[in-house]
Amino acid sequence: MSSPTSTRWRPQPGHTALAIIAIVLLAVTGILSLVETGVFQPYFGGLPPLMVVAVVIVLGGVCLSWLMSRHGLRLGMVPSGTGNLRVPVAAATLMAIVVIAVDVAVGYPRDINVAPPASLVFYPLIACVAEIVFHVAPLTLLLLVLGPVFRRGVPRGSAAIVVCLAALPESVFQVRLGATGDGPSVLDMFTGVHLFVFGLVALSIFRRYDFASMLAFRLVYYLYWHVVWGYLRLSLRF
Repeated sequence: MSSPTSTRWRPQPGHTALAIIAIVLLAVTGILSLVETGVFQPYFGGLPPLMVVAVVIVLGGVCLSWLMSRHGLRLGMVPSGTGNLRVPVAAATLMAIVVIAVDVAVGYPRDINVAPPASLVFYPLIACVAEIVFHVAPLTLLLLVLGPVFRRGVPRGSAAIVVCLAALPESVFQVRLGATGDGPSVLDMFTGVHLFVFGLVALSIFRRYDFASMLAFRLVYYLYWHVVWGYLRLSLRF
C-alpha cells in the first residue's frame, strides 16, 4: 500500500461504473431470488438476498473509497485504468487447473455448483460479493487497526503481513463450512490452502493493479471452475 497523499475523499471516474454495477447486482439478485428461490441459501442462510447484497454494496463502496483516498489503491473501472488483465487471466487459469485436477482425482460433492442457466448470472454476482466480504473489507479493517501504528502508510516490509492476514477469512470460512463433526477432511484442508493462495494472489493483484483486475481474476476463475467445469461435472459425473 502506498502512503496517502490526502485524507480528503475525491470522486473518481470509476465511481460511475461502480454505481452502475451496484444497480445491476441488485437487479440480478432480485430476479434470481424470485426464479431460483434456493440458490442463495448455502451462502446467505435465511437472510433476504436483496438485503444482504445491498449491505455488501454499501460496505464495498465505503471500504473502496477509503482505500483509494488513504492508501492509493485504485478502482480501475475505466478503459485507461483496467490494469494488466493478462496477469489475472493467467493466474486464474492456473488456479482453476489445480482445483479441477483435484476434483477429478478426489471428487468434490455434487452440490458445490449452481446449475446453468442460473450459474451464468449467479457467479458474477457472488464474485463481487465474495471480493468485498473476504478481501476488501478485511483489508480495510486491518489497515484501520494498524492506522495508529503506521501513521504514514503501511511500510513496505509490513505489506506482506497485511496481505497474508487479509487472505485468511475466505480460507477459514470454507474450511469451517465443509468440516463435519470429525473435523476437516483432507479435501477441506486442500480447499483451505488453495483459497489462501487464491487470496494472496487476488490481494497482490489489487495492490499492484486495481480492484477491477482483482475482480477479473475471480470472475475468470469462476468461469472455469463453477460455470464451464460446473456444467461438465454435473453432466458427466452425476
